[in-house]
Amino acid sequence: MAQTVVLRNFDFVSYTDKGRERDKNEDYQAYFDTLNGHVFVVCDGMGGHMGGEVASEMAVEAIGEYFNIRYYKNPFLAVENAITHANKKVYNHAKNNPEYYNMGTTIVLILIRDNRVFYGHVGDSRLYVYKKNKLKLLTRDHSYVNKLVDEKRITEKEALNHPLRNEITKALGLFPDVEPEVANSAFIPKEGDVLLLCSDGLNTMINDKNIERILSGKESIDDKAGTLIQLALDNGGTDNISVQIIRFHNVDRAYEPIEKRNLIYKFSGLFRKKYAVATFFLIIVSILTVIFLSDNEEDNQLSENTPILISKTYLPGNSGKLIIYPYQINENETFEKIAEKFNVSVDYLISLNPNINTCEKGKHLKIPIRAIYTVQGAEDLDLVCKRYNISLVELMRANDFCSISVPVGKELIIPLSEK
Repeated sequence: MAQTVVLRNFDFVSYTDKGRERDKNEDYQAYFDTLNGHVFVVCDGMGGHMGGEVASEMAVEAIGEYFNIRYYKNPFLAVENAITHANKKVYNHAKNNPEYYNMGTTIVLILIRDNRVFYGHVGDSRLYVYKKNKLKLLTRDHSYVNKLVDEKRITEKEALNHPLRNEITKALGLFPDVEPEVANSAFIPKEGDVLLLCSDGLNTMINDKNIERILSGKESIDDKAGTLIQLALDNGGTDNISVQIIRFHNVDRAYEPIEKRNLIYKFSGLFRKKYAVATFFLIIVSILTVIFLSDNEEDNQLSENTPILISKTYLPGNSGKLIIYPYQINENETFEKIAEKFNVSVDYLISLNPNINTCEKGKHLKIPIRAIYTVQGAEDLDLVCKRYNISLVELMRANDFCSISVPVGKELIIPLSEK
C-alpha cells in the first residue's frame, strides 16, 4: 500500500489489491507529472495467460509516454488522443504476439491542468466526484447491462445483480480503432472536493451509498482508501481492486467560471464610467491580439508532423471526424494540385491556411483528412479502401505511391472521399 502524496493543490493516494479469488492482479494504475499537467490513470486488464496484466501495464505506460512527448494546446483532444495511442500500442502488441491474442483493458484517465480536470474512459472503470457531501458518478460504464438500462429494458436497481453485469461493450486493444468517451467540459474542483478513480472490483463489491459514507468521514484519504479496499474484500473480493483518491486544497479561485449575467453586468458598468469608450477599444485590441497569438501558436504546433484530431468537425458529403494534418508542401505544388490530391476545394484549403499566400516547398499546410492508417501486415489495400469508402486511386494519389506493395508500419493518409 502507498502513502499519501501531498502536492500544492491536491493530495492523493493509490491502492490496489488482487482480491480474494484471483491468482494475480491484472489492474494497473499510475500517476504522472507530465509536460501537460498531472495525469492519473487506472486500467483493468483482461485476457488469458498474463494478457490482462500485460495489457493494463502497457496502456498505462503508453499514457505516460504520450503526455510527455510534447505540450498539447487542447487538453480535451490530448485526453482522447492519449487513449487512442494506448489502444494502438496494446492492439499491435497482441497482433504481433499470438500468446496475447484477445488481450485488452479498460481505462479511466484524468488530466489536471490549471486547476481544471479533463477526463475520459473506455470500459467500466469509473471516475466519481465527492462534493457537498454527495457522491456523483462522472463516467458511464460501457457495458451490456448499462446498455439495457439506457434502453429502459431493466432498471438501475436490477442492473446491480444482473448475471451479465461484468460484460463490457468496449475496451482497449481488441480492435485497431477505439472511440473513447471524453467529457465535453472540464470539472472545476473547489476546496475539499474529492475524485475517486477505481476499477470495477470496487464498485461491484460496494454500492455507491457505502462509497459515499466512507468518503464523508473525517479520516485521512490514506485511511479512506484502505477502508474501501478492505470493505470490498470483506464483501467477497471476487476481482482485483484498485482505487486512486485525489483531494483538492488551495484551489485558485481565479479559475472559477464567471456567470454570464455577472459578465454582462461588469461590462455594462465599464460603459457607465468616464472612460468607457477607451476601455472598450482596449478590450477589442486585447482580444484581437490573443486571437493572433493563438493562431501563431497553432501554426507552430502544426510544424511538427503530428496529426491533431478535431472532434465533431464535418464537411458536406463526408461523415465522421476529420483530422487536420500538417502536410509539407513539395516542390512545384500549387493550392490547386494539393486540393485535388486530398479531395477538398481550393477555397476551403485557403480558408484553413489564411497566413500562407504562396505554396513554397517545405512549408506546412493544414489539410483535412479522414484518418491515419498504419499498415499492419500484408494488407489488401482494397479492404482499406472499402473500410473508408474511397477508391484505390484516391489512396495512392494522397500518399504518393504507385505500387500496391506497401511496407508494414507505413502510415497512410486516408483522404476525404470524392463520393
